[in-house]
Amino acid sequence: MDEEILRRRERTFDNIAELYGQARRECPAAAEEVPDARDEIEHSGYCEDVRLARDMWIQEFTADRYVEMMSTASDHQIMDLVKR
Repeated sequence: MDEEILRRRERTFDNIAELYGQARRECPAAAEEVPDARDEIEHSGYCEDVRLARDMWIQEFTADRYVEMMSTASDHQIMDLVKR
């Protein structure tokens, strides 16, 4: 593959990784930390009878299953196979 293409691809991956990290820092760590916005949603006039439901669970995976699932994630799709 052309060296310039490889450099661009690597820069793109680095930019995506940086944005992903930024988004992760800005997001609540757990579902119970997400603020309740029902009043705001109802006052917008676009929705009525807003209800809040939170279903939290923990699911464990084998290492092989986790790797299999991560291979479908978009940030992993653009990585070189060697780095995956």
